[in-house]
Amino acid sequence: MKPNFLFNQDNPWKQILTFVSLMLVFAIAFSGVSMVISILIFGKDLTTTFQIGDPNSHAAMRIIQTGSHLGLFLVPALFFVYLTNSSIKKYYHIDKSPDIQQLIMSFFLLILSLPFIGLLYEWNMKMILPDFLKSIENWMIESEQNAKEVTEALLSTEKFGTYFFNLFIFAILPALGEEFVFRGFLMKVFAKKIKNIHLNIFLVSILFSALHLQFFGFLPRLFLGIVLGYLYFWSKNLWIPIFVHFLNNGLTVTVYYLFNAQLIHSNPDTIGNNTPNYIYLINLLAIVGIVFWFSKKQNSQALFTD
Repeated sequence: MKPNFLFNQDNPWKQILTFVSLMLVFAIAFSGVSMVISILIFGKDLTTTFQIGDPNSHAAMRIIQTGSHLGLFLVPALFFVYLTNSSIKKYYHIDKSPDIQQLIMSFFLLILSLPFIGLLYEWNMKMILPDFLKSIENWMIESEQNAKEVTEALLSTEKFGTYFFNLFIFAILPALGEEFVFRGFLMKVFAKKIKNIHLNIFLVSILFSALHLQFFGFLPRLFLGIVLGYLYFWSKNLWIPIFVHFLNNGLTVTVYYLFNAQLIHSNPDTIGNNTPNYIYLINLLAIVGIVFWFSKKQNSQALFTD
């Protein structure tokens, strides 16, 4: 018997509490299982201590990353809807194929937004906390650097098989799991109390960025979250933000692969630097045009009906 009393449609806070509880339970369970699998395959030392440059240690970390993301986002998102006796496809608005025109326009929206995402990252990196928060700032800088080194080590491969696995870990899983949780679940639940869709999108985007626990990537991820939120609102189809999320992450994975396979010579860390001002202006005008197109072509049906 499913505990439907936990999913009272009129009590969003109870729904959020239940969802977060599922996230914690599945995150611990899947992280533990992936850790055990990694230890059995690669041994305890390579699993518990990440060693940059060691292929086995990298493979162990990929297994752990896969388990962690499944347990934290995708599995609880699917299991929550199962417990509510709802259709997963209808709950997350993935029951219809995405509109081809909207897919194309969303593709260009992301590509045109990339220079602004890079600019926001540069601004974010220059932010300095007050002196009394210096210790926190130093901790954030160290954590950010460690996370960057691990990510770059995992993405730096010239092998196509590893590249494909990286796409699965860093693009496919986040696109599905995070969109189910943030746009699919949180926007729906927030809509019960927050009737202003713009405020809804902004608050969910703040959570989307903050819960990645990367302070120096907060602004660009906030911007991306807002773009994803509006794409969901305009299209009424979660496949659109899933596609853009996958594209955003997949581009990074692909550029690292192409660079390490010596198929391109531009360093991934320097691509987009020193963008001319006229590019920002042209892109901004094009983005305004795309936003206008979406606003005129948006699906007229209500996104949230509960």
